[in-house]
Formats: sequence, structure tokens, C-alpha cells
Amino acid sequence: MFWKKRKDHSKEISPSTYQKENRIAEAILGLKYTVANNSDAERRQERREDIGNKLLQIVTLFFVILTTIGIFYQASILNKTDIAVHDSAAAAKDAAEAAKKSAEATTRNVDVLVNSERAKIFIGSLTLNKSSDNDPHPQINYTWVNLGRGPAVISEMEINCELVGNTIPLIPVDDERKIRRGQAAIGPNAIGGVGAAPNPLPPCTVDKELSTSDWTDIAANHKFILFNGYIRYRDAFHKYKWRFGSIYLGGAKFFSTASVPPAYNEETIEDDN
Repeated sequence: MFWKKRKDHSKEISPSTYQKENRIAEAILGLKYTVANNSDAERRQERREDIGNKLLQIVTLFFVILTTIGIFYQASILNKTDIAVHDSAAAAKDAAEAAKKSAEATTRNVDVLVNSERAKIFIGSLTLNKSSDNDPHPQINYTWVNLGRGPAVISEMEINCELVGNTIPLIPVDDERKIRRGQAAIGPNAIGGVGAAPNPLPPCTVDKELSTSDWTDIAANHKFILFNGYIRYRDAFHKYKWRFGSIYLGGAKFFSTASVPPAYNEETIEDDN
């Protein structure tokens, strides 16, 4: 009985023990609430961060969309600008081509007008004069004529008469000693040269004394008398240098330009001189 009483006595709890247990329970409960509150706070914080991240993603996506739209808009503007520039360049090119064609047409029209109204001097006639069949000093009478519509002023000329063989130089060479300078007007359809008024010129004498053998070669077309030179003149439009050249064919007894190199019969414009 004694032991049993002792056992029963051990189960009795004093008020101080109750207070300790209550404080412990309260501490545990407070810790539980604290842990729970901290967990709720962490969850709220996580939700706020998640919402913030989602908002940031939405805003970023929105700006990406705006940027993409802006890029496409800029590209559209640049494309339109490029098209406008291309169209403008094409229009400018077309205008330039049209202006070029117009200028070319105007030039052609002016050339046609000038060519129809200008002065044109050509050799009129050539005649070989000799006192006998074997005349050692034959002469050539020559004239020129203005076949153009406008008048001209002759300022310079050179007349040559020479004996040549089968080979004629391809390019004529001017002889300063034979150049005549002055001022002589010639109107449309007017004639100048040997015996032509008001400024008659002397005949052209062959530059060397011809022998009987020379005349035999001339008759056989082994040698030729070359008549050549140039006339410088100007009209209302241009300044010209007209070269001329013909050979005397002894067998046929007339002058011809057919066997003379092209450089002996050509005209050049000398407006810069």
C-alpha cells in the first residue's frame, strides 16, 4: 500500500507545473503561428514577385510588339521612299533622254538649215594649156564656184601644179611659199579664179620643166600632172578649209579625182582657228 500511495502521489501536478506547461504550450502555439505567418508572408511575397515577373513579361512583350511595329513602319516608309526616289530617278532619266533627243533633233535641224543656207565652194573648171605637144612649161587654168546660197569671204589659198609618178602621197603637204593671203568676197553662184573678175588670178605653172620623155610617160599614164591645194573661207555660219586635188590623165586628156587619195578632197570646219 505504501508503494501504491507513492505511485499515486507522483501523478499529482502542482500549479506551478501547470503554469510551466501552459507557458510552453503558449510558446509552441506562438511559434506555430509565427511559422504560419512567415509562411503566409513568404507565399504572399512569392505571389507578388510572380505577379511582378508576369507584369514585366507583359510589358516587355508589349514593347517588343511596339518595336516590331515601329520597325515594320520604318521599313514601309523607307520602301516608299526608295520607290519614290527610284521613280524620281527614272523620271529624271527619262527627262534627260528626252532633252538629249530634243537637243539632237535641234542640232540636226540646225545642221540641215546651215547646210542649205551656207556657202559651198567647189572647183569649177580645169584646163591644161600648152603651146605645143611637148611644151616644157604647161599651165593650168582653173576656176572655182560658190554653189551655196550664202556669200563667202576667201582669206587664204594655195595652188600647186606638179609632176608625179604612179605613187601619190596619201597626205598633201602645204607649201608656205605658194600660199596667197587676202580678202576676196564671192557671192552665191559667183565664179573666181583665172580670168574671173574682179580678182583674177594667174594660171598655175607646173613646178618643173617637162621633157619629151615626161610627155611620153604622161600620155601612157605612167606619170601625171597633179593639181591640188586648198581654199580657206568663211560665211555667216563657220570657217572652212576646203582641199581639192585632181590629176591630168594624158591618155584621156582630162582631169579626174578618182585616183587621188581622199585627203586631197575634203572639207573641215575651223571655227577654233
